[in-house]
Amino acid sequence: MKKLYTILAIAALAAVGCSKTEVGSESLLSDEKIAFEVASFMDQTKAAGDAATTLNAEGFTTFYTYANLFPEIGDTQVYMDNVAINYTADPKQWAPARDYYWPKAAGSYINFYSYVNTASQDPAITFNSEKTVATATYSDKTIAAADNILLADAALKQNGNLTTYTGISGVTSGVPTLFRHLLAKVAFKVQLVTTDEKKSANTKFVVTILNAGETLSNVKADQKGSYTATNTFDDVKHTLAWTAPAIWTPSASPVIETINFLTPELTLAKNTITSGDPADLLAERSVMPQTLDADNDFTLSYKVDTYYDEEASPYMSETFKVTGKLATLVSTIGAWNKNTKITYTIKIDPVGNKVTFDPAVEEWGTENGTLELPL
Repeated sequence: MKKLYTILAIAALAAVGCSKTEVGSESLLSDEKIAFEVASFMDQTKAAGDAATTLNAEGFTTFYTYANLFPEIGDTQVYMDNVAINYTADPKQWAPARDYYWPKAAGSYINFYSYVNTASQDPAITFNSEKTVATATYSDKTIAAADNILLADAALKQNGNLTTYTGISGVTSGVPTLFRHLLAKVAFKVQLVTTDEKKSANTKFVVTILNAGETLSNVKADQKGSYTATNTFDDVKHTLAWTAPAIWTPSASPVIETINFLTPELTLAKNTITSGDPADLLAERSVMPQTLDADNDFTLSYKVDTYYDEEASPYMSETFKVTGKLATLVSTIGAWNKNTKITYTIKIDPVGNKVTFDPAVEEWGTENGTLELPL
């Protein structure tokens, strides 16, 4: 087997959110509305990967924001309390239901904390009494195949619309809001491959992945866990990623999911060394980030049918079953880390050694006798 990484590049979304509120008096507020520059990000350090996608292209038309106002004079104020920021296509923007404006005082600023996720996966976001440390907690979440959970870098000490992600988002300016994925994505593919020395001029091989009865094909994974991230105010940085581990903590009562493989049929034609592009064995899906350990069993059953020339029926059929711990079978991948896509490509060589013959003829035995004449 071979490990492949496919990494989602920085993605962009034009987003301008506008709103208005009253803080103290109207004179304390700037005439400039708060706008949002929204981008989604997946770690690019592993390898080149997929084309960029926008946040709404991932299926989201709303994200949520907490914001705390630190006025030049006076106490810290809650400015946005889990406010929904909604997407509209015309005009193309992200905006809350009401307007919010920047404070006028040069020494005032706002800290923003945003998140978005599929249903029932909301975090609990809390702050210390000074509103300088934020904690995002995801408790006992069961991760489904289509789940998507994103947490944006905190936008700190903001006092006006910036142009941090203009080149990415296409937005003129706004609160820099860079979302990072908290889940991992995994895919399995399968391909037939042999060597030039073993390819056949008159034989084809058909491999069918089996997944029924005793011939199961699947991988097992932890499905339920918790995750905690913290974000401590930085007086210098305008944006700050959350401090958090690369993997989630499995539930104290583990929930192990059996993820069934598909059953593609692949053909290695005559005079070829590959079946072509890898076929899906498991379409890309979300998984809980986790260390690969004893829970991650791998099983693959497949049948190899061997056909001579154009004959309709195989002259030989064999069934194989591979089992083991995924981390042992692919030792280069020890974990499914957050914000990372992992693609496993399974390569099967269906061509065995050709049957040849080694003929020999036993030497003649000899016996000698003498016949004397006349008798």
